[in-house]
Amino acid sequence: TYYTGGDNPGIVFLGDDSLRDLETPIAKVVGEVDVATMDHHGNRDALNTFMIQTLKPAIWIGQTWSADHPGHEVLIRLTSRDINSKPGKLFATNMLEANKLVIGPLIDQSYTSQQGHVVVRVKPGGSAYDVIVLDDINTAMNVKSISGPYQSKSNKQ
Repeated sequence: TYYTGGDNPGIVFLGDDSLRDLETPIAKVVGEVDVATMDHHGNRDALNTFMIQTLKPAIWIGQTWSADHPGHEVLIRLTSRDINSKPGKLFATNMLEANKLVIGPLIDQSYTSQQGHVVVRVKPGGSAYDVIVLDDINTAMNVKSISGPYQSKSNKQ
């Protein structure tokens, strides 16, 4: 199972309407998944505790392209064992050096991959999948890494 929610927010800031939290009702409907993309690129208004605890993906993919992807507090929530006893592995598409300078070593400690196209390849029958990172420096798209196989939560054969 795969979740992608686009730019949905889940954090209600001071003065915001409580309806800004779209993630909580979405998580209630979606439930546990195998792989999830980070809402709003992992920006600081997304990935509330309820969403993380409910989806519990083995893999989080951050479609990063800006210095605030991920937000520092988001990364802390994603990696916290108090929130999820088994945090998912993190993959980013384009982690910027600015993030490493501001957030510090938590970036390198947390991410399995920080650069490249992230491909989730489901094995025949759907019982397992791999995460393949392609080098996006040129059009050759050489394989940088393969992680897995991971067992599907929803389709065990």
